[in-house]
Amino acid sequence: MPAAKRNHDTFPDCAGGAGVNIWLKRNLKERFISDDPIVRVLSLATLVNTFGNGLLSATTAIYFTRFIHISNHWLALTYAAVAALSLAIVLPMGNLVDKYRPRKFGFWAIIAVGFFSAASIFITDLRGFIVLEVTGVIAQVAMRVNQQAYMGRLREGAERVSMMAYQRAVTNIGIALGAMAAGIALSINTALAFKVLFVLDGITWIGNAILRLRLPDLDPVPGGNKRRRTEALRDKHYVGLVGVNTILSMHYQVLNLAVPLYVDQFTTAPKWVVAATTIVNTVMVALFQVKASKGTDTPRQAASVMQRSSYYLAGGFVVYASAAWFHQPYVAAGVVLLGAFVHVLGELRQAAGAWGVQYSLARPEIAGQYQAVWTMSWQISGLITPPLLTALCLVWKEPGWFTLGAMMLIAGWCAPILTNRAVAVREREASEAEAAAASGNTAGQPATA
Repeated sequence: MPAAKRNHDTFPDCAGGAGVNIWLKRNLKERFISDDPIVRVLSLATLVNTFGNGLLSATTAIYFTRFIHISNHWLALTYAAVAALSLAIVLPMGNLVDKYRPRKFGFWAIIAVGFFSAASIFITDLRGFIVLEVTGVIAQVAMRVNQQAYMGRLREGAERVSMMAYQRAVTNIGIALGAMAAGIALSINTALAFKVLFVLDGITWIGNAILRLRLPDLDPVPGGNKRRRTEALRDKHYVGLVGVNTILSMHYQVLNLAVPLYVDQFTTAPKWVVAATTIVNTVMVALFQVKASKGTDTPRQAASVMQRSSYYLAGGFVVYASAAWFHQPYVAAGVVLLGAFVHVLGELRQAAGAWGVQYSLARPEIAGQYQAVWTMSWQISGLITPPLLTALCLVWKEPGWFTLGAMMLIAGWCAPILTNRAVAVREREASEAEAAAASGNTAGQPATA
């Protein structure tokens, strides 16, 4: 009886190195390289840009406090004020984005962001730092809102969610590589070494802008200028989903803020486990975000994925809390890593579901306005999450973690309800428009004998 034929797509021929290489190439390509040429251009631009972001992720605060002598108090106060300003201008920026060709608008916004990043090397005091941050955030908000609206128009449905997933996978790789390279400047520990990082980041922004010129040049959103400037804010179901995403998005800061401090202050786990949780998260997102994005083709499917993500997020938070119950250091470390694993399973699904809802329920004639409103969810989450996590996870401790998990479950439960109502409204409006069009056509026809 002949031997069964091996399928190299699913199982490598371990007896031969060629089979393993083929299997690895196919799997790596599926995760990081799309067959869509537009997605490939976006991925390359994102990789270049996020490498620069990684250069500054762990060095900006150190540079301004150590070499420019800005106090921690003024640094935090400036960042908080800038976050509030970005929230205030995001909706007007969304209306502005709808009026211009997105590729050209995005090019100049990205160039401006790169300019302000590189200009950091000329800052010598607190006043200059504040001016730079305030002017720079305007360019950043313009770039982000335009980018969200533009990407929403490049592809639709499942292809759009897949495109976003590729960008997120590549983002994690770029930031990780940039952070590793930044270690050189941290080890040299001179002002010049840090200034080189700012210049390199500015160059990556320019590279990002140039690469994006290879993307399609779309016209401004038709009819967008004639709509009310706050129409997206009046879409109560969409705004409700923005609230849901605001709560679910709190989990992004859990790994950066709550977990390190909780592990350090309330568990016996060795400190290296904090870095290990970041590695688990980065690797999992890079490898599995594209795969996790499948099954979010329609708004209802995407909302269901958002709801399922809340189960994993809540479960991960409960596991984190339980790490304080174990006195053996390596047992506690294992529990923390298990929490990070469950947490990232929720993160993968939350991101995919949010993309599906974010774009599929946005009205295309005011795409920029809708994406500006959705951007508010990240901004509000960024403002309220640090004090909330401090109160829940570091003051209240275990009960606080459980409360945070309950918040995830409640938000996840609301996602399908709000989405179903939003879809029903849009279906009713579409039916009324079709009926009105049919009535108009009938009225315009000549009478027959």
